[in-house]
Amino acid sequence: MSEPLLQLSRARRDFWLVGALALSVRLLHAHYLAQTPFFEGPVIDAAVNRGLAQQLATQGDTGAAFYQPPLYAGFLSLLYRAGLQSAWSVAFVQALLGAATCVLLVQLGRRLASDPESARWVGLVTGLAAALYGPFVLFDLELLPPCVVQPLLVTALLLALRRGPLDVKDAWLGSLLGLATTGWTLSALFLPICLALRARHVTKARAFLAALTLSAALLPLAVTARHNASHGAPGVVVSYNFGINLWLGNNPRWRDTWRARPGAEFEPEIERPDRHGVTTPAERSRYFAERAWDDAKRRPLAGVTRTAEKLYYVFAGREIRRDQDIQLLRDASPVLRVLLWERGLAFPFGLVAPLALLALWRRRAEPEARLLAGGVAVYGLAVALFFVSSRYRLPLVLVLLPLAIDQARELWRARSAALRPALALASGVVLGSWPSDFIAGFSASAAERGLLEASAWRNQHRPDRAESLATALGRRFPSDPNVLMLLAELRAAAGSCREAVPLLTRILDLAPRTASPRLLLADCYEALGDENRAQRQLANALALHPYHPVALRRASLLLWRQQRSREARLLAARFLASGYTDPELERIAR
Repeated sequence: MSEPLLQLSRARRDFWLVGALALSVRLLHAHYLAQTPFFEGPVIDAAVNRGLAQQLATQGDTGAAFYQPPLYAGFLSLLYRAGLQSAWSVAFVQALLGAATCVLLVQLGRRLASDPESARWVGLVTGLAAALYGPFVLFDLELLPPCVVQPLLVTALLLALRRGPLDVKDAWLGSLLGLATTGWTLSALFLPICLALRARHVTKARAFLAALTLSAALLPLAVTARHNASHGAPGVVVSYNFGINLWLGNNPRWRDTWRARPGAEFEPEIERPDRHGVTTPAERSRYFAERAWDDAKRRPLAGVTRTAEKLYYVFAGREIRRDQDIQLLRDASPVLRVLLWERGLAFPFGLVAPLALLALWRRRAEPEARLLAGGVAVYGLAVALFFVSSRYRLPLVLVLLPLAIDQARELWRARSAALRPALALASGVVLGSWPSDFIAGFSASAAERGLLEASAWRNQHRPDRAESLATALGRRFPSDPNVLMLLAELRAAAGSCREAVPLLTRILDLAPRTASPRLLLADCYEALGDENRAQRQLANALALHPYHPVALRRASLLLWRQQRSREARLLAARFLASGYTDPELERIAR
């Protein structure tokens, strides 16, 4: 066999080895995850994505502008339309995508190796490391964007790093990055770095390269912008959660708001603009962005210091949860317990990050390495400007992992004279894994973990299991408004409003600024035939939140049934003037 054919055969073996290992590990993790309620009952953002995907699959439209980047929900809706609706079907497809990302990383590792002779080794070990990289395994099976965004970004990087003249692949480069941006907005930051990397190998027509790539990138964004404009959010290109995400990490109480989860404490915060009559999607995003900017102008030093602190968390080893409690999933899956842990060393990112940063320093004379270092710095700073989360830094790992493997090989090769790099690595590992009370505070409490589990049972339509768990939680945590709210919702849904009313009354004592328990209390009073009490609760909710769409609609319809037409018309008019739409209220307002 000739040398080129031999190399091709070896390359294929590497791809098959990495792909098979990655798929096996992910399916094994899925096996353990299937024994928990979270496999079929996603929570928080994952539940929102599933609901949106089901709506897209059945109705072909969302009925509203995109609050979150829509790529993943669109991908999931395609699976549902193809008949792949079971949790195992989705898990298998996402495991395949995760395995494909690992295979692509084999090629990226070869391309980023500092020594051509070691390229195959670096590529193979990069792929194997990706197959066993705990956060990749974790998020490849979550109903969240990483499983679709990551293969797009790796492919774009490979296209950007290729040599040769301008061709149609440069249009594909732009299209992939534009599509990735509709799944994770900060993917747009990969565009300038990919253009700069590609321009190094296009000696002519660089302006045309930029125009072609940018034009192709704008096509997917034009689709999302058009959808948003036709659904009441003109000017919103991808999604309108930009403002709230910026504000969560940039306000005087940023430590509390960053850690906030949906519930009684978070509801009054996210409803701030609505209570002031700022109800359209674009205006709500702008409201939060302006509040964050106002704080930065008033307290510039505080803004700089908190951003610097968050930048440390970007590169620190500990994984910061957002939608799901990582420890809860580790307890359920031996796969994660082996691949993702903290015992002095925060593994694996606590080792990958210092190795990769050391590689960038060692290779700082290389133009390609300088461009990659710039991209890593810009992306890290962008994440720090908002707030840090495990899945938000996954795109960084796509670049850092091959560099870390290359650096590990270099340290081994020069181990007899590698004292200074070894000391630098040790310092980075210690600094990245340094204990932090703040980060430790992100771990879910016992009450929150119980709520996640009960919510998962409810989301897979098992109210009996959810009710049993919520009842036990209510006995353990009688003063937790979120526990009581879940229990009240389950009782009301089961038709036991008489049992829900005392719970809701207790919640109002514990969380008097929240509108949700008042709305459910109004529902219960109406179901019990007491319309006067129902009307008072709706009035109380509107006193807290004058533009609450549900409260406005319910109060207007209730007043109309009571033949208080003038008051009903006033509330219907306020509802419609706020930008909401409803055929019944349009008839009342006439």
